[in-house]
Amino acid sequence: MINFIVYIDVGFNQALTGGVVAMHQLAKVLAEKEQKVSMIVRPEYPHRNIYQTTLSEIQSSSDEFKRNAVVIYPQIVPNNPTNIPNVVRWALYNTDNEIEKTYGENDVIFNFGNFRTNRADSEKRLTVFNYYFNIFQNKNQKRKRKFCHLLHKHTPNFGLEILKELNSEDLGFWKSLGCQDYLSEKFNDHEYFLTYDQKSFFPLSAGLCGTKTIILNPDKNLTPMEYRLQNPIQMFGVAYGWEDLVWAEQTIHLVPDYLRELEKLDKKTVDSFISFWYDKLK
Repeated sequence: MINFIVYIDVGFNQALTGGVVAMHQLAKVLAEKEQKVSMIVRPEYPHRNIYQTTLSEIQSSSDEFKRNAVVIYPQIVPNNPTNIPNVVRWALYNTDNEIEKTYGENDVIFNFGNFRTNRADSEKRLTVFNYYFNIFQNKNQKRKRKFCHLLHKHTPNFGLEILKELNSEDLGFWKSLGCQDYLSEKFNDHEYFLTYDQKSFFPLSAGLCGTKTIILNPDKNLTPMEYRLQNPIQMFGVAYGWEDLVWAEQTIHLVPDYLRELEKLDKKTVDSFISFWYDKLK
């Protein structure tokens, strides 16, 4: 049994972002695979193999513990706060150049998807996602409104004007209005979900509810098919620009079964991740 330290210093409800959800979900999945997991925050998914500890306790742990421990940092954490020698940098988004300079030479990068790093050896994959299949479902009801949106990354200065012209409903307060349950209700009320974030996970949730996503700022140097191949989770039900809307309309019904297949592949990346570290720590 490996001592995996899933390093995140904010609680689940303190900052309900995709990265935070992924870190807590990873702790849960590793624990279910009979691995020992340590966290310095309260785990969102308690398990007999997950232990809450403190940073100082990890730093002062025995040499034997450290030799058999692996710390997993999201890509945004600089340096090595725990002083554990076996380090994973989990690229949950594109890495920051200055932060990446603080990574250790022997740190191992695992990529959640196809996020950008400066390391040539960042092809190892670790994908863990809570799809919330029990919450995000198509109720097959009449759609009351046309557009809704969430503002996240890459919103241009003129972005708000476009959303205003489309009379799009802002779902930005979803965290305080019911979280996933609120989003499921709202997605089922709308035909289209609008976003400027090409790497967002919200289109998955929208797609499960039968709501088509339109990415409003496609890269002119990237065709819709190239985008889908680089971002397979956005394969169906997502229009890469207005001109790609027919694709989203014709493929939205494929989203639930497709994501369930992706979930199976996600589990294989976890098995490979664990095997990698068993081999490396021999």
